[in-house]
Amino acid sequence: MKRVLFFAYYFPPTGGAGVQRAVKFVKYLPEFGYQCSVVAGLDSKLFVNLELDHSLHESLNCYISRITLNRFEAFQYKIFNQTLRRYFPFAAMRWWKTSARRALEHAVKESKPDVIITTVSPFMSADVTADIARKYNIPWVLDMRDPWALDPINYYPSYLHYTSDLRNMHRACKSANAVIMNTPDSLKALRDTFADVDQQKTFCITNGWDDEDFVASVRNYQLADGPLKIVHTGVFHTQNALKLDPASRKAFGVKEHRIMDCLRYSAGNPHLLARTPFYLLKSIRQLIDAEKIQKNDIKLIFAGANTSSDIEMARKFNLEDVVEFKGYLNHDDSVNLLSDSDVLFLPLHIPTKGSRNPLIVPGKVYEYMASGKPILSLVPEGDCRNFLERYGNSFICDPADCDSISNTIVDIVSRRKNKVLNEQMNVEFTNQFKRKELSVKLKQVLDFAIEK
Repeated sequence: MKRVLFFAYYFPPTGGAGVQRAVKFVKYLPEFGYQCSVVAGLDSKLFVNLELDHSLHESLNCYISRITLNRFEAFQYKIFNQTLRRYFPFAAMRWWKTSARRALEHAVKESKPDVIITTVSPFMSADVTADIARKYNIPWVLDMRDPWALDPINYYPSYLHYTSDLRNMHRACKSANAVIMNTPDSLKALRDTFADVDQQKTFCITNGWDDEDFVASVRNYQLADGPLKIVHTGVFHTQNALKLDPASRKAFGVKEHRIMDCLRYSAGNPHLLARTPFYLLKSIRQLIDAEKIQKNDIKLIFAGANTSSDIEMARKFNLEDVVEFKGYLNHDDSVNLLSDSDVLFLPLHIPTKGSRNPLIVPGKVYEYMASGKPILSLVPEGDCRNFLERYGNSFICDPADCDSISNTIVDIVSRRKNKVLNEQMNVEFTNQFKRKELSVKLKQVLDFAIEK
């Protein structure tokens, strides 16, 4: 078998959406001729500010080594990462870059890989991999879970921060033997932006869902009595919306940050409040006030690392008794919650006029489609909307169009009462996102990198 070394900062026992991609590749690649080993991020909750999900370890059979910090690096973390990260994002990760290079070099000597694949973010890990790959003459693959500097959702402290990030991304793409983007639109954006990067070495492998995480009963559920259960899994972007986006603060009714807004730069200037439950809650409030629905007609269930801003949003619309905040759930419990829902909720940020549409398809979308459930989708034009249209069982609205959202909610409530909520899903389209099928594509990219 060939040997591949994964460099993945976010890896179990860390939980969350960013972990799933690497875990599932590591799980399935051995079936296609690649023995896997992993260099992962720190195993301490002191350093990884995420919830833990130990269940994700169970399906893996590989050697995992972890980055460790010496005392000075730990001190750097506390000073830079916690205090200065907002203004000096690259300096903030230097504590990690030194220790990561040490860990990756040790793993290369131990496992003697035929190829290295680095999944980013943190994006600084691309620099570390490029240095080690060059030193030991090993091909490497850059796998981007998000489109880095090309992502129109990003807000930078200044234009100089943005151009620096763009240069770093360009350098990494030039250095890598293969580059993977995770949506068709992000691949096109990469090719359009970096015309001097060989297009033959750029690929698209989407995120996906795992057969073994789902059972037939998820799709073959019966509508129960009681309120319509609308479920969202994962985090909202409420805090970033109120911190970074002037339009979101204005809509929410909080004070302006004029000086910081003048300095801050974004290539997309996205309306981040659309990536929260704000417009859903506003529409429900309007329907209740107009007596088109009753409070007991709907139950909203939000599972994820909810923030005080999310809870305040429910209070703002006087819907605390309609919304249930479940907090963080491990992956198994999250999938089970999907099976217990009537409708799944998906919000996505809006581009400003004339700017690029979102380049991402949130990882939850693939598991939403795998569940077979109807999806209330508040999404703009782009890959995400295209995927949901092809999925079929989706109610799609423009994210901030409260009239459309309100009419759709009334329609959904009526359909559920009449036991005709579901539309026919496109099984063939959904099945192309199975993790095993995507691992075949990754195997082909790894072969290309080795042979190049």
